[in-house]
Amino acid sequence: MEKNWAPFVIGDHLFAHRWLDDPSGDSQVLEIDAMNGNVVNSSVCPGAGAALRSALGLTDADYAVKLSGGTNAERLEDGSYVGIGHSMRDFGSDRRVYAMFGYVFDGQCERALRRLGVYTQFV
Repeated sequence: MEKNWAPFVIGDHLFAHRWLDDPSGDSQVLEIDAMNGNVVNSSVCPGAGAALRSALGLTDADYAVKLSGGTNAERLEDGSYVGIGHSMRDFGSDRRVYAMFGYVFDGQCERALRRLGVYTQFV
Protein backbone atom coordinates (compact mmCIF):
# COMPACT_ATOMS: atom_id res chain seq x y z
CA MET A 1 0.00 0.00 0.00
CA GLU A 2 1.18 3.48 -0.83
CA LYS A 3 0.15 7.00 0.01
CA ASN A 4 -2.89 8.15 -2.01
CA TRP A 5 -4.08 4.62 -2.76
CA ALA A 6 -7.74 4.33 -1.79
CA PRO A 7 -8.40 0.88 -0.25
CA PHE A 8 -11.77 -0.86 -0.04
CA VAL A 9 -12.98 -4.33 0.89
CA ILE A 10 -15.38 -6.56 -1.06
CA GLY A 11 -16.22 -9.76 0.80
CA ASP A 12 -12.92 -11.13 2.09
CA HIS A 13 -10.84 -9.36 -0.56
CA LEU A 14 -8.83 -6.16 -0.18
CA PHE A 15 -8.64 -3.80 -3.16
CA ALA A 16 -7.26 -0.32 -3.74
CA HIS A 17 -7.59 2.31 -6.40
CA ARG A 18 -3.98 2.88 -7.36
CA TRP A 19 -5.01 5.65 -9.72
CA LEU A 20 -8.36 7.35 -9.94
CA ASP A 21 -7.02 8.91 -13.13
CA ASP A 22 -3.82 7.94 -14.95
CA PRO A 23 -2.23 9.87 -17.85
CA SER A 24 -4.36 7.83 -20.32
CA GLY A 25 -7.64 8.82 -18.64
CA ASP A 26 -8.09 5.34 -17.15
CA SER A 27 -8.42 4.12 -13.57
CA GLN A 28 -6.52 1.22 -12.02
CA VAL A 29 -7.72 -1.15 -9.28
CA LEU A 30 -5.38 -3.53 -7.48
CA GLU A 31 -6.29 -6.62 -5.49
CA ILE A 32 -3.97 -6.86 -2.51
CA ASP A 33 -3.05 -9.79 -0.26
CA ALA A 34 -3.92 -8.42 3.18
CA MET A 35 -1.47 -10.79 4.88
CA ASN A 36 1.68 -9.58 3.11
CA GLY A 37 0.67 -6.44 1.17
CA ASN A 38 1.57 -7.91 -2.22
CA VAL A 39 -0.47 -7.08 -5.30
CA VAL A 40 -2.37 -10.18 -6.44
CA ASN A 41 -4.15 -8.77 -9.47
CA SER A 42 -4.39 -5.51 -11.40
CA SER A 43 -7.20 -4.24 -13.60
CA VAL A 44 -7.65 -1.10 -15.67
CA CYS A 45 -11.02 0.55 -16.23
CA PRO A 46 -10.74 2.44 -19.53
CA GLY A 47 -12.12 5.97 -19.47
CA ALA A 48 -13.02 6.09 -15.77
CA GLY A 49 -10.39 8.75 -15.03
CA ALA A 50 -11.55 10.85 -17.95
CA ALA A 51 -15.14 10.56 -16.69
CA LEU A 52 -14.03 11.73 -13.25
CA ARG A 53 -12.18 14.71 -14.78
CA SER A 54 -15.29 15.62 -16.74
CA ALA A 55 -17.54 15.32 -13.67
CA LEU A 56 -15.18 17.65 -11.80
CA GLY A 57 -15.42 20.19 -14.63
CA LEU A 58 -11.79 19.78 -15.69
CA THR A 59 -10.93 20.34 -19.35
CA ASP A 60 -7.97 19.42 -21.53
CA ALA A 61 -6.38 22.69 -20.41
CA ASP A 62 -6.31 21.27 -16.86
CA TYR A 63 -3.94 18.42 -17.75
CA ALA A 64 -1.58 19.47 -14.92
CA VAL A 65 -4.22 18.73 -12.26
CA LYS A 66 -3.52 15.34 -10.67
CA LEU A 67 -6.36 13.33 -9.11
CA SER A 68 -5.66 10.93 -6.26
CA GLY A 69 -7.45 8.96 -3.59
CA GLY A 70 -7.64 10.34 -0.12
CA THR A 71 -9.58 8.00 2.15
CA ASN A 72 -10.62 4.39 2.40
CA ALA A 73 -13.78 3.82 0.37
CA GLU A 74 -16.71 2.65 2.50
CA ARG A 75 -19.60 0.45 1.35
CA LEU A 76 -23.07 1.99 1.21
CA GLU A 77 -26.36 0.15 1.71
CA ASP A 78 -26.98 -0.09 -2.04
CA GLY A 79 -23.66 -1.92 -2.58
CA SER A 80 -21.82 1.06 -4.03
CA TYR A 81 -18.79 2.63 -2.34
CA VAL A 82 -18.02 6.22 -1.39
CA GLY A 83 -14.61 7.81 -0.87
CA ILE A 84 -12.96 11.19 -0.69
CA GLY A 85 -10.32 12.06 -3.25
CA HIS A 86 -8.20 15.11 -3.84
CA SER A 87 -6.87 17.11 -6.74
CA MET A 88 -3.49 18.82 -6.79
CA ARG A 89 -2.20 21.50 -9.11
CA ASP A 90 1.51 22.26 -8.86
CA PHE A 91 2.44 25.86 -9.64
CA GLY A 92 6.16 25.35 -8.94
CA SER A 93 8.26 27.23 -6.39
CA ASP A 94 6.74 25.06 -3.63
CA ARG A 95 3.22 26.33 -4.37
CA ARG A 96 0.48 23.71 -4.69
CA VAL A 97 -3.28 24.04 -4.58
CA TYR A 98 -5.37 21.13 -3.29
CA ALA A 99 -9.12 20.50 -3.47
CA MET A 100 -11.19 17.59 -2.16
CA PHE A 101 -14.11 15.80 -3.79
CA GLY A 102 -16.42 12.93 -2.97
CA TYR A 103 -16.79 10.06 -5.41
CA VAL A 104 -18.97 6.96 -5.64
CA PHE A 105 -18.25 3.78 -7.58
CA ASP A 106 -20.02 0.51 -8.26
CA GLY A 107 -18.92 -2.24 -5.89
CA GLN A 108 -20.49 -5.00 -8.00
CA CYS A 109 -17.34 -5.30 -10.09
CA GLU A 110 -14.48 -6.55 -7.96
CA ARG A 111 -11.72 -5.65 -10.34
CA ALA A 112 -12.71 -2.40 -12.02
CA LEU A 113 -14.38 0.88 -11.36
CA ARG A 114 -17.52 0.73 -13.51
CA ARG A 115 -19.51 3.75 -12.42
CA LEU A 116 -18.03 6.92 -11.09
CA GLY A 117 -19.99 9.90 -9.87
CA VAL A 118 -18.86 13.05 -8.15
CA TYR A 119 -21.21 14.42 -5.54
CA THR A 120 -19.43 17.39 -4.02
CA GLN A 121 -16.26 19.32 -4.61
CA PHE A 122 -14.64 21.05 -1.64
CA VAL A 123 -12.08 23.77 -2.27
